[in-house]
Amino acid sequence: MRKLLGAALAGLLLMPAAGAAESVSQSAPVVPPLWAASASPVPAGWVVHLCPWLSRRGPDRTLRIALPARFGPMSATREGCEAQGGGFDEWVYVEPAVGMSLRTYEETYIDPRVDEGGDDSISDVVYAADVPAYGARVGETLSYEAYADGSPTDVHYVQAEGVRLRWDVTDDHWGEVEDVYATATAGVGIDATRESSCARSDLTVRYPLDREVRWVDSYPGTCYLILGSGDFRTRAIKVAVRPVRGLTAAYRSLAARDDVRRLRRTSARQLDYDVLLGATRKPRRVRVVQAGAVRLTLTTSRSRWRHDRRLYDELRAAWATSSSSPPSGRSTAQR
Repeated sequence: MRKLLGAALAGLLLMPAAGAAESVSQSAPVVPPLWAASASPVPAGWVVHLCPWLSRRGPDRTLRIALPARFGPMSATREGCEAQGGGFDEWVYVEPAVGMSLRTYEETYIDPRVDEGGDDSISDVVYAADVPAYGARVGETLSYEAYADGSPTDVHYVQAEGVRLRWDVTDDHWGEVEDVYATATAGVGIDATRESSCARSDLTVRYPLDREVRWVDSYPGTCYLILGSGDFRTRAIKVAVRPVRGLTAAYRSLAARDDVRRLRRTSARQLDYDVLLGATRKPRRVRVVQAGAVRLTLTTSRSRWRHDRRLYDELRAAWATSSSSPPSGRSTAQR
């Protein structure tokens, strides 16, 4: 499980190995602003990632940020989003609705650990206010070096209007990513949608998120929309882009399993079945629909079947009629 997702579930807030654990209470969250994205074209070889604000009650907001292709898909929880780079240890974290200033954050969580020694020691702290942030917007910046359990990491924050971004990179590599950081932060945009996307190679599908989606766990070609208090096995919608096996092969594989019941192929592109989970063999209902190169799978309990099937059907309809120009500039799958 990724750092942000694991931290969120453990009651921590966006604090991976590069620093010390923080309380999730960082003042009352604010409503993310609406920012027009940069008019500059996305650099060649970069991909636009979507960070939905998964608030239960707030207005729809999705932050869009372009990152180099070395970054994997962006996952999201109610606390924020993250994406991991490649080549060396590199992470980008986004919190779109933070009520605490970076100055207060520094004084509360960073300064007490400066030069304290040990695995959580921090050094070389630099804070600045009223400086350029996200292009021409004025905000705060904060940087420091974290010892991070023997893996020194350069940490850089930028914050304006409650939107906080953190970029971590292995010590001594900051010079290699500084220009990338400047370009990425300058191009951030926030609009009045609530969207996520899933991609494999040159195919990207984009879709709106219902308010019951608690987190989005994304991998290349496979993304899980976790509903309510469930997890990817008990209550989720799985989006698979260009799945390795076709629906016929999937049916044959399911038919050979002893934990699958009531397997039926209700149409050329749809499977329904029950699956028995774990030692308790508690059943979950499953629906699989293949539409072109994209497969959607709903897993839920019998008691929530009608309710979650409605969410599933709404996502299918919205995806099928979504724009043919996905965030990455590649062609969106259509039904």
